Amino acid sequence: MATALKHFDELEGGWGTLLLGNGASINICSDYSYASLYEKADLTAAAQKLFAEFETANFELVLERLDSARRVNAALGAIQAQQSSIDAEYAGIRNALFDAVHRTHVRYDEIPGQTFMDIAAELLRYDRVFTTNYDLLAYWSLQVSQRQDRFTDCFGRDAGHGGELTFNLTNMMDPGSRTQLLYLHGGLHLWYDDRTGKTGKWARQYGHNLLDLEPRYLAHPQRRALLVSEGTTGDKQHVISRSDYLSFALRELTVDASDIVVFGTSFSDQDQHIIDAVNSGPPRRIAVSIHKGGQSARRLEAFEAQTRERFENHTVDVFDAATHPLGMTHFKIR
Repeated sequence: MATALKHFDELEGGWGTLLLGNGASINICSDYSYASLYEKADLTAAAQKLFAEFETANFELVLERLDSARRVNAALGAIQAQQSSIDAEYAGIRNALFDAVHRTHVRYDEIPGQTFMDIAAELLRYDRVFTTNYDLLAYWSLQVSQRQDRFTDCFGRDAGHGGELTFNLTNMMDPGSRTQLLYLHGGLHLWYDDRTGKTGKWARQYGHNLLDLEPRYLAHPQRRALLVSEGTTGDKQHVISRSDYLSFALRELTVDASDIVVFGTSFSDQDQHIIDAVNSGPPRRIAVSIHKGGQSARRLEAFEAQTRERFENHTVDVFDAATHPLGMTHFKIR
């Protein structure tokens, strides 16, 4: 592969679908990187030793290794105390990741209104926007655009539950001409009710930021954040299967047949279920971004080869993320 990556505008495709990864958020705020989240996470001393042992700041990698240890211990008949210790660290790291994402989330008033409008204009070009991100950047952008008639996130007022915003599959099968915004791994603003099995989203309340989550969960102790942060793709699928909303979102990606732009994700092993969902669709064009940065020609070549191998039944192009409308450098706020 030549070291000069393709410009996004050079690519031919219908591009009806967009799949967003963490790189899209990092382009706006670098605090979303794993390295930054690790620095801000409230980890136990034991958890810190694990990250140091594996020489990583990647939460999912450490969770995957803990899951492997748990399986090995179970197979060898380890005592319950050992399993309990692993389980406790696993849960603690997952919670620390959620808390770090929440605490470092960029404030609404930090983002210029024009940035919201530019992002919304790009998102609304697509029929479907899937995201593996937990943050509110895409959601806020579409809200600020004041074009609620142009998109749906598949949540509506539920008369039977105090008018809260909940997911109801029977009302969401026909989005019409509206862009669908679907969170494949949940989001900070989404909740799951253990008592009713309902999935809903928190609405912005007068005088309260949407990120003011603690009082909301204190008022509804049976609810928990809808986040998928397990360490393996199998465990992720297990969590997804227990949620009507997450199952719907992944199924929509699985049956999607449009040319697809993948922006801001390099597809780790923990995301094999996402790769499988994309591959389930018919042969089509797939454009995958890469942040060129200071990467060597060899690494760029390896990325393209791996991407083509992952989607071997499709026509794959790799392009420079900085040439896509969502990769513009002027979006960066910190």
